[in-house]
Amino acid sequence: MIKSRGTEYSNIGICGIASRMLPLVLNRQLIKILEDLGIPNDVFIDLQDRAINELRASVSPISNAASLLDMHNVGSSSQTTWLLRKMQSMGLALSDDIFFRDLLDAVVLIQLQQLKYRTRIPVKAGATFYGIMDETNILAEGEVCCTRIDKEGISRHALGTVAVARSPALHPGDIQVAKAVEVSKVSPLRSLHNCIVFSSKGERDLPSQLAGGDLDGDLCHVIWDQKLIPRACQQPASYPRLPPLDIGRQVTRKDMADFFLRLMEQDQLGRVATQHQILADQHELGSLHADCRKLAALHSTAVDFSKTGIPPDFLAPGRKVKIEKRGILFDPETIDLMEHDDPRRVGEPKPMRYYESKKILGILYRSIDERAFFKDLHKRTAILKDDTKPSTGVLADLWDYVRAATAGIEWEHYVEYAANMRESYEAAVFDIILQYSPHPTEQLEEIEVFIGNIICRTGYRSKRQKEFTTGMKEKYDREVRTFIAAMREGNTVGEEYEALRLSMACLYVGLQAPKERKERIEGCRRDTWGWIAAAACLRELEAYQEGRDVGPLRKAMRRLKTGLGY
Repeated sequence: MIKSRGTEYSNIGICGIASRMLPLVLNRQLIKILEDLGIPNDVFIDLQDRAINELRASVSPISNAASLLDMHNVGSSSQTTWLLRKMQSMGLALSDDIFFRDLLDAVVLIQLQQLKYRTRIPVKAGATFYGIMDETNILAEGEVCCTRIDKEGISRHALGTVAVARSPALHPGDIQVAKAVEVSKVSPLRSLHNCIVFSSKGERDLPSQLAGGDLDGDLCHVIWDQKLIPRACQQPASYPRLPPLDIGRQVTRKDMADFFLRLMEQDQLGRVATQHQILADQHELGSLHADCRKLAALHSTAVDFSKTGIPPDFLAPGRKVKIEKRGILFDPETIDLMEHDDPRRVGEPKPMRYYESKKILGILYRSIDERAFFKDLHKRTAILKDDTKPSTGVLADLWDYVRAATAGIEWEHYVEYAANMRESYEAAVFDIILQYSPHPTEQLEEIEVFIGNIICRTGYRSKRQKEFTTGMKEKYDREVRTFIAAMREGNTVGEEYEALRLSMACLYVGLQAPKERKERIEGCRRDTWGWIAAAACLRELEAYQEGRDVGPLRKAMRRLKTGLGY
């Protein structure tokens, strides 16, 4: 199959690999379709309650907290989860540390917001796989093969009836049922893991029935929880593939620039999806209603707009909705709901009146009370906290341990250099806060930068905030890796265990009160430098205790990579 023709290029780019099983998380679209296909409300409520209980249990013991941070990729560049587990093994009282509790609160709050405002409900009896075609012709029509590697490294097969879907899913036929089978031990399919293999037989392939999938890196949701598998499925959508727009001549740079401008002006993907969600909730038939099916077709065209150049055809402007408790009020004079006259609230929804939805999405939304959740959570964690003695912070206790384990190691002559490193780090964090704060009057907290996620004060996260979150995390991770490499490679002195001495000085500097600087903003209340230095210091301490001085080797590798152009 030829996807597109281009110039000869000998390199190949890897966009993603199936090195691990991706979790399955239900979203609003999938939940709505499953509801319309007959899945009882109690099933979704039970799944959400289970997710909330797991959040409560994730803050203690420390191993659970570290797993929570690992699961959501928090502190990966700073090796935070490794540090937490190491501290736990050393018997340090992490539950008494203010920064650690604030860190967990921030991560739990973000996950709770994901549950409440985006209905992101994890499903244990399911997974997300890369979809591929069976080139061996072993699988029969309607059969799939799903093999995954679990956390223990054991190969497991999904067997029996499974539900398969892709995102985004708006048409009720975007969720289909297949038969998962286990192939023979001599089959080439046996060596495939963390993917779903579709049969190549039949009048119409199953991937194309799932929101028009074409297996060009598609991620497919597979559910083997029998409570979530519909007894009957709808006929899949069959949208004709639109040929790309042909301008009848060679494409120029001006054509490309004009197209990008046109794409930004006419891209209505988000609006179509939002209107579909509104109508699916209002109509008794939900996503099965004719209006929702029309919007699903428009959404399919809008998804391919960037590739075909053909925008969705809106025959008439949609009616804007103002909603209240007693019913629905349509107001054609209402301006775009996703735009705001106040420049400080760009990207936030305008004030609207709402009605109380009787459908599952409304029930799930109202069942989560953030205040009650955190009140209960803090009661649970207060039991673990030792208030009988004043806490000087877990990093201070760690410093005492490091000093005792490195008796005789001189590090004081690195303090000035370490202080300069901390100054540079704080300046980098300061720049990130200024660059990615939603507004100058609402600056980020340093802990938001540390966890790589912007906490939404209202629970609603706009597209702009999502983009800011991604950019902020990428930039901060680069900065942290640079500073950790500088610590663990040592200075240019070249003395024995230089990296250990420097990382000790960095940890010592991290325990000192931050310097009062004019440009230090209110958001930088929690100093994270000490935690980054602590992880690097413990790594070097392990090498020292094993008699390994790897600092010079790291510097040599860095020089080699620089010379090779990496």
